[in-house]
Amino acid sequence: MSHPLLEACIGCNKCTKVCDFLAAHGNPLEIDARLEADFDAEIAYRCLLCGGCEPVCPKDVKIRDYFFTRRREAVRRELAPLPAHRGLIRYEKMVAAKCFTRRHLPPGCRRVLFPGCGAAGKNPEMVAKLHRFLADRLDESLGLVLDCCLKISHDLGREDYFNKHFGRLTAALETAGVEEVITLCPSCTVVFRQHSRFTVTPAYHYLGRWSGDLATLGGRRFAVHDPCVLRADGDTHDDVRSLLTERGAAIESMKHERRSALCCGEGGGVCHLDPEVPRRLKERRLAETSDPLVVYCYACRDFLANDTVPVHHLLDLLFAVESRTPFWRTWFNRLRLKRLKL
Repeated sequence: MSHPLLEACIGCNKCTKVCDFLAAHGNPLEIDARLEADFDAEIAYRCLLCGGCEPVCPKDVKIRDYFFTRRREAVRRELAPLPAHRGLIRYEKMVAAKCFTRRHLPPGCRRVLFPGCGAAGKNPEMVAKLHRFLADRLDESLGLVLDCCLKISHDLGREDYFNKHFGRLTAALETAGVEEVITLCPSCTVVFRQHSRFTVTPAYHYLGRWSGDLATLGGRRFAVHDPCVLRADGDTHDDVRSLLTERGAAIESMKHERRSALCCGEGGGVCHLDPEVPRRLKERRLAETSDPLVVYCYACRDFLANDTVPVHHLLDLLFAVESRTPFWRTWFNRLRLKRLKL
């Protein structure tokens, strides 16, 4: 008998045609049968969790959820986290440490900007400008929360750890009266939507109200790379493209975008098991365009960086503060942003 999440799977192999992992290891039913016979934890951690297989499934099988479940099972069996993921876990603990976190919650605060660890570390000047921009136009009591959404632990199957620490964060914000979280990072957006009671709004939605106050992009042509975690978020896809066109840019369509978006290679921590994964995915992504890429995820920007096709984060363009920060400097940037007077 197959896993409950795979009951509808008919083994048609359509998913294996769009996913290198499934092409190499078999369709979900075949993998499930092997795991039932001999539980190999590493198999569950070979899935990118990007969801690229699900749009082609004729039975709407939640394949990504299946591999999430298997990862949690691996942790319960004390077969995971894997040694290859120790660095990821250390990174998460660091960005969530008290010395790098901040909760700026002015009196009457009902909304907060939650930029995520990527933006805070890689472009603190942009984060500060964005906060001021939104506070001036949207809500003068807008808060700023520098913290980690714990998506690393979530994706690695560390369910108890995630629930404890993310629950502590959301409880503190609820107690302070926060009702809405404005996000930049796609991963933060997904985590807050799935695991909190807040209204969660990507910043791109609000920026569209005052796009005329942002940097002009007239005459420039871009292709848009949508992050795989937001493949089902058509509203954000539209908001991002509207911001580009309203500022005068032209957009080239690619074969894989929106719902059929390709993962940049960062998904699910697979790159720590197989460094060739991001190289292959980068080549596939860049083969679809010769125009500069616009992304709205800092992980995507860094994983897709190359020597031929420029890759820009949308907010860096709109606030005219491009930043290419070496990893070691991201820690100083977080400290700068934490100490910034708002």
